[in-house]
Amino acid sequence: MQISENYYFNREYSDFDELAENLRQWNIQIRQLQRKVNPSLIRQLSVGNMLMGHGMFSGKTHQVGSSPPGRTIAFHAGKTSQLIWRNQEVSQNALMIFPSDSELDIVTKGDQNNPYTLSFPDDILASRFAASTKSYHNLMSKHEIVFIPDYSIKKLQSVFNFLFQVVVEQPALLESKAFQSDIEERVLSEIFQALSLSAGSSRQEKKIKSQTWKQIETVIEGAIDSPIKVSELCQAAEISERTLLRMFHERFGISPKTYLQRIRLNGVRHNLKKSLPREESITDIANAWGFWHMGKFAADYKKLFGELPSQTHRANL
Repeated sequence: MQISENYYFNREYSDFDELAENLRQWNIQIRQLQRKVNPSLIRQLSVGNMLMGHGMFSGKTHQVGSSPPGRTIAFHAGKTSQLIWRNQEVSQNALMIFPSDSELDIVTKGDQNNPYTLSFPDDILASRFAASTKSYHNLMSKHEIVFIPDYSIKKLQSVFNFLFQVVVEQPALLESKAFQSDIEERVLSEIFQALSLSAGSSRQEKKIKSQTWKQIETVIEGAIDSPIKVSELCQAAEISERTLLRMFHERFGISPKTYLQRIRLNGVRHNLKKSLPREESITDIANAWGFWHMGKFAADYKKLFGELPSQTHRANL
């Protein structure tokens, strides 16, 4: 994929044909399937090695054609945005991975559709997986839709909107090599993290995941009354910390470190409820669960349970 110029445009269109003709580097035909209510909006930013786009349009359409050269990844957002991508309903916690050798096929049917697209040379993202480059290619070749945490979609949407706003306010930045490099780093870093947290959908992947969770849960249950390290979970399950991070975010919406900390806070609360203040101090109980900074411990405890440790402890009097 070669981008010959850096540019940004933000335009409204009352006609889909006019929109398609002005959408650079896309070979697309938009078939309108019902009457449009509002004008369509297209924003497109071409900078360095990347082409970013955002569309806003209403009603049912069938879009066919082909995406820009290289790799294209897309997602959509908004309460009423609805997309069918290559005969699959796409939820708003999913990334669409455009196969490089197949035709574009999207049906929009929401009251207000909000697709975001990113096109780039495949190798610049593959290189970020370092030793796991093969996994990247497998992901891209075997999946057309990958599911990621809701917060990752929101973060991607925020990054797109922020960069569009920056070039509106400072258009001269488009010619800055430092700015181009910064955009590439920022956007591809977010895509990399999202893909790292993506959930596989095959039966074999689900079976492996189930077995891995059993190993993780065995370690946690076996050391429920003592602090557990993230490295211990990785070792027991024979997985990398990145994989562990993905699994915990997918299941619980928090990191393994946060999850383990909250288990320990629950352990403290359980002990506080069962002991008398004159028999065992809050400090001793907290220390036993690996909490050494009492001020931070009390703040974290109140944030989780809505009361201070002392209030829990005094309830036994």
